[in-house]
Amino acid sequence: MSEDPEVLLRPLGDLPPDIMEDWSSGRFDSCLAKCDAILEGEENPPEMARVFRGRILSRRADHEGAIVCFQEVVEKVPVFYPVWEMLGESLLLTGNYSRALVSYGRSAKLSPNRIAPWCGAAIAAHRMNDKKGAFRILETALRVADPSQHEVALYLRAMLEEENGDVDAAFMSYLQTEMLAPDLETKKMIGEHIAELLTRK
Repeated sequence: MSEDPEVLLRPLGDLPPDIMEDWSSGRFDSCLAKCDAILEGEENPPEMARVFRGRILSRRADHEGAIVCFQEVVEKVPVFYPVWEMLGESLLLTGNYSRALVSYGRSAKLSPNRIAPWCGAAIAAHRMNDKKGAFRILETALRVADPSQHEVALYLRAMLEEENGDVDAAFMSYLQTEMLAPDLETKKMIGEHIAELLTRK
């Protein structure tokens, strides 16, 4: 499947430039009002208006409202993997872990080289107490996702191992993460965490 932004966005339709400008400038009240006007006033409104509406509701912690928006979008444009990921996040934040797992899984299947949906799916599985499933998902992510993003999956794996009380495994995962960390500030943060773990080994 193509990941060209223009190809992906085409089925969602275009929004007026002033809405895009409102979004870029952080004028979310204005952006939401204009998206609502489009959705209510047009017979076949562009789905991108619904995407933006969902994103604004999510920013305001109205995750139930965001779920409704994102669900409607993926039903009409099921190949648009970023919205599956947005839906997964909103479902995760409302405790709908099984549905979040499915949504993140759809996003990962459509765009397997991106690490974020794999990590979301792993968190959902872990919250469902499927700890083995969570680690299997992360191992899959480390096999198929873009290597430049691997430190994210390794860091999550370390956090889950630490949460499970497996300090030795967490220690090794944090070390791997530190080696891949893209900047000194991140390396320092992880290094401090490793030092703290050493006091517990």
